[in-house]
Formats: sequence, C-alpha cells, structure tokens
Amino acid sequence: MDSPSPGNVLIVGDGDFSFTVSLMKKANLVGPQVTTSTIQTKDAIQQLQLGSENIDFLTEIGVDVLFETDARELHSHPVVRLKDYHRIIFNFPLADRHNIKKNRALLEEFFASCHQILVCEGHVFVTLCKGQGGTPADQPMRSWHDSWQVLAMAANAGFLLNNILTFDISSFPGYHSTGFRFQDKSFSTDGALTHIFEKAEPIRVQDDIKFRGVVTCGESCFSCSQYLVDKLDKDLLHKEDNPLCILRKTLEKLLACNMRGIVVLDPPSWQVLPACTSGVFVGKNLEQKSLPERSEEELIEVTVEEKERKNEVNTSLKVKTSLLKHGLDKTFKSTLDSLPSDNCLHHCVIDNPESVYLLLKNKIFETCGGLSQSCPDNNDVTSSGSLKPTGIDQTDFISGNIENKMYHFRASLLENLPDLLLKLNEDQTLPTEVVECDFSSGIILSGQCYVQCPIAPNIVPSQHELVAVFKLSSDTGSIASQSDKFLKDKASLDHDIAIASNSPYESLVRALDSTLNNSSLFINHNLHIEDYKGSQTIKVKGVDSLSHIKIISIDSSYPSSTISSELCSRTVGLTFKVKTPLANFCIAIFKLDAVAISICDIPDPRLLYSCSPKFVRQFQEISFPVKYLPFSLFPMKFVHDLSFWENGDFQETDLYSIVYDIAGDVVVNVVLIDLYTDSENGRKSRCYRLHFLSHDQVLSYLTSWKLQSLIRLAVAQKLGVTLR
Repeated sequence: MDSPSPGNVLIVGDGDFSFTVSLMKKANLVGPQVTTSTIQTKDAIQQLQLGSENIDFLTEIGVDVLFETDARELHSHPVVRLKDYHRIIFNFPLADRHNIKKNRALLEEFFASCHQILVCEGHVFVTLCKGQGGTPADQPMRSWHDSWQVLAMAANAGFLLNNILTFDISSFPGYHSTGFRFQDKSFSTDGALTHIFEKAEPIRVQDDIKFRGVVTCGESCFSCSQYLVDKLDKDLLHKEDNPLCILRKTLEKLLACNMRGIVVLDPPSWQVLPACTSGVFVGKNLEQKSLPERSEEELIEVTVEEKERKNEVNTSLKVKTSLLKHGLDKTFKSTLDSLPSDNCLHHCVIDNPESVYLLLKNKIFETCGGLSQSCPDNNDVTSSGSLKPTGIDQTDFISGNIENKMYHFRASLLENLPDLLLKLNEDQTLPTEVVECDFSSGIILSGQCYVQCPIAPNIVPSQHELVAVFKLSSDTGSIASQSDKFLKDKASLDHDIAIASNSPYESLVRALDSTLNNSSLFINHNLHIEDYKGSQTIKVKGVDSLSHIKIISIDSSYPSSTISSELCSRTVGLTFKVKTPLANFCIAIFKLDAVAISICDIPDPRLLYSCSPKFVRQFQEISFPVKYLPFSLFPMKFVHDLSFWENGDFQETDLYSIVYDIAGDVVVNVVLIDLYTDSENGRKSRCYRLHFLSHDQVLSYLTSWKLQSLIRLAVAQKLGVTLR
C-alpha cells in the first residue's frame, strides 16, 4: 500500500484525508499522481479537527482532492474517469452499520466501478475491520453468512484475491480512522486486514456448447469428446514455459546424458489405437497366493438417510464407490500414502481396461496428416485440407460395422511397449552394445494419454507420461531362473538374493535412482524406488513375461487449507522387467503430471492447463523446479446439487463426459450423495453434488449457477433422465 507505484493512485473514502497525508509523507509518491476523495462535502470536512489543514497540505503538493465522490460511481466521475489507475485504496468502507447486505452491495458496486478505471496489472486495496472479510485469514473467522463476503463481491466484478496483509495503523503516523458512529471519532483497527485484489480472466459460459469434436490421425478422421480435443490442442509437453514441457526436456536430457537414452518421436498411429479397451491394466498376479478381499472399511460408504415422501419409500442403503486412487479426500488429507500397498499400481495404470475414451472412425481424407483437431458440424474440408471448426460434430458414425470403427485414445504409453521393444531390437541405428553397467542404450518416449476417471480432486482425464526402455545383458545366475527348480537352504537362498541384487536389472535401477536423486529436479524432494510387495501385476497386451515391479515415489508436501504442509509420499512411476525370447528389458515409466505437481507444490493438476501469465511466468527452464506461488488466495468454491430419475441405460461415465464438455475443469468434484428407490414403481433416483472451483480464473456464483443449469439441461436431453 505504501510502496512506490508505477502509475496513478486513487484513494477512496478518506474521511478527513489524514490517511492520504500520511501516505504522501511516507511513500515515494508525487502529488500529481495521487487522487484522493471523500463522500462528504467540503464544508463537512473542514469542520473536522484536521480537515482544513489536510486539504491545504494536499492541494499545495499537487494532489487532486475530490469531494462528494461516490465509491460506487468512480468510473463516471468527471475527474476520476480521466485517468487509468495502478492502485486504488479503500480503507474501512461502510454503507450501514447495522445492515450487512448494504455493505456487501457497496463492495460489489465499488469493485465493478474499479474494474473500468484500473489498468490490467493494477491492484485494489480494501481494508476491513476484524472478521468482516469472511476469509480464513480473519481470526477468529466469522461464518460466511455473517461476513461481508469480500471474495464473492470482488469475484462478481472480475477480481481475484492476490494477498492479505495485516493493517498496522502505527505505520501511518497522523492517520486516524474517523467515522465511529458517523462522528469525528476513531474506531478500533485491531485485527484489521488489507485485502489486495487483481483483475483476472473470468470463467465464460459458452452460448454454443460443442459436445463432439474431430481428431485427424494420418488419413483417418475420428469423432470424440470436444473436451479431449481441447486438451489435445494444448499440447503441454511442447508448450514452452509450461512445467510439463520443462520437466519432459529435463528428464530426457538426464536419461540421455547419464543413461545413454535416445529420444524417439511419438507417431500419431501410436496415440489412436484400435479396439474399445486398453491393452494395459492392473490384474491379479496368478503366481502369488490370493489375499482376502478388502474390507468394507476400505471403501468409501455413503449412507443414505431414510426420507419421508408422499407415495414414495426411500429405502436406507449404502452406496459403495471405489476408493479414490489419486489426490486428496474431502478433508484434504492425502489418500495416496494411506492406501493398501496393492493400490500403488493404480496410480500409474488403470485397473479397468474399459476405462478409455472411445473414438469413432469417420471417413478418409487425402490431405490430413499428423494428429490435429477441429470441431466440425459436417464433413466439409477447407481449401487447405483441414476440417472446418464450425460447431458440433453431428455425423452418423453408427452405420455399417461398428466394430471396425471403434478406436480409443491410449490410456498409457505402455500400450506402445510392444512397438518400443520391437524398435529397440530391430532398429539398426540404435547402439546395442552392453557396457560395464550391464545395459545398452535405451529409447525414451513421452506423450499424452487419456483415461476415463471420476471427477475428483487431483485427477484429470488427460495425463502425460514418459517411458524409458533399456535392453539388459543376460541374467546369469539369477535367482528368478533357479528358485523354481529346487528347494534351497537358507544359506543358499541368501547367496542367490545377493546375486539377484547385483543383476543387470537391479544395477540399472540403482543407476536410475542415482541419476534422478543427484539432479536438480529432486533437490528438495526425496525420490524412492522400492520393491512392490502387493499381490497384483501389470497386464500388457503383447508382453507375456513381466516381473520385478518397483514403485517410484516422491516425498512432497500437499498444500491445503486445513493441513499445513503435511508430508506424504506420492507414487509417480514404476519400473519393471520384461523378458522376451530375444532379450531382457528394464522399463521405467513416469507420470509427468504427478511429478510436476509434487516438485513444484502445485495444488491441482488442472492448473497445468492454466493460460494465466501469472502461472506461466513462474516457470523457466533455467530455474526449474520452483515452488508454485498461488496468485488466487482462497478461491471461491460453489456447490450445486443435480437430482434425477435414472433410466435403465444410465452410466456414470456419461454424466462425467457431459460435465467436462460444458464446464471443463471448473467442476473439480462430483459426489453421489443420495440414492433411493420408489417402492411403487421401482424407479431409482440419484442426487449428485457438483463442486465448482477455479485456481486461476474468476468464478462467481452466477457463473457457477449458469453452468449447472446447462449441465442439468444436457443431462436430461442426452441421457434421457427425468430431472427432479
């Protein structure tokens, strides 16, 4: 507030102008760049104890002193509107001492007026008395409905809260807060807070929602979700200054320089694959003894209370949903480290091969190359050969043999593992000699993957991976090849364990561990590679012998509003061994999104798609990684419920798709909170709770309400359900 300003400063509602006088004496400001105002008349101010003296001082140094200036009409004031301001200050606004709604309205209209006269990089400073703001920074914090709701009022006008500072009146000698009971008396400023707001891009509600888009791969054209088309178009792995791009390049350099890895391109034909199921998933390890099934305590249970309704009987039941595999639970405590060891694999590989995004093959184009995106409403082609981005894809793809038209986005780079193994075996341009560290040069592939997943914190359908494949030397004397032939005594077993620990696979894993932990990437985070001891394994189509799975994890602190820097471990990758008739291989796969948000302390992977300059500027390759600095404190969160009578064909994944297509990443959680059956006709009703939140854009209640209204209408129209 008292720091030098690069431009004009506007002070609003400064009773006797004592704050402006103190600021001019303290701050490095010149008179002509400052405008100060009050709602009262000049005569009323001159009657105050220091009113006339302050007016004369400010006028002499060139400050514009304005009277009868309404804080709600700054943009239309004949003098104020002539300038653009870098800083607007409003200390202790008050419309009515007994009417909290009038005070909220004052704030809302003030912010709306400021938005029209503030430069893009400017700041609005609003100082409120103890507890008035309604943010967690207030101690004690009032209930939301008993506060001025300064966050919501600012959001309605397009502002985000950037910072909160303690207001220390002693820092402004000579300033006294007039207005106690509307008299020339000071009021208590103990516990007062200064809220600093910035302009930000608002969440926009589209008039024309596009549910289906088109992806061209080579000469083929595919229909898919428009949400995925938008994610493909971002191409974060090759977007400069994005954490994922910097991380990819850094890891590729590490593996290339220290482990002789060779980066290969990601061809479009590897990204769109035939069949409607993934070739990679978590399955039961038949070689291990079966374990007892998980108890009910290990599942999230939603108990549905009985409700009394006319002509309806709401049966009390329990809706069991799978335990969330990624992110934070509703209490913001990490679930990642508390899961049973069996679940570690689910952080990196889907457990249901049907959890993929389907594509329907359309028609052939002669001039379309590579993997590109657009959103046509017909099959016309422009003169350049690209599809016309003109609306919703409404083509009838279902005619003919549907099985020949079903494809899917790959769910993991491991679906390309057979091709990578073949390339490493057959490509003569890759050096294959095995040197002293028991492995030859490997190949490195990075790319985008898509999985069908619940809408929940810390998980998004679009994911990014990096996989490295290294050819190993022969495992002579390995315990794996001998343990099944005869029973060994303890001494012999210990001997074989020692041999196994020095096998080419273990040697490579140790080299990988050392390479990563000695790099600047993990200087503030411990990376571990440990044996997987669960009863499950990874099934990869085209790969028969897969063993020696290890978990790659990072110790990181999870930002949270309820827990301060709780240290926990996040699974970010896997290593395992693959045995083929020609050679043995070591595979290492990294979930780049999980690595990035861990080492940069980013609270949600959705932020990786942020276009805000305040996000992008934080990440430069020369200083990466850096701790993410939030530019939106206490982002607004709104909750809306969606209730409907389901039909026999209802699928929860269809609901998720509609939510994504309409609201994108603004809906961060969808929770089933109620499920009951009508005893007369057997119809089932569902109630979902939708949580709306944005970390980098302005989200107002009105915007969230419009989005949930569009979601309701689309759910009714596309899913054939009856809204309640």
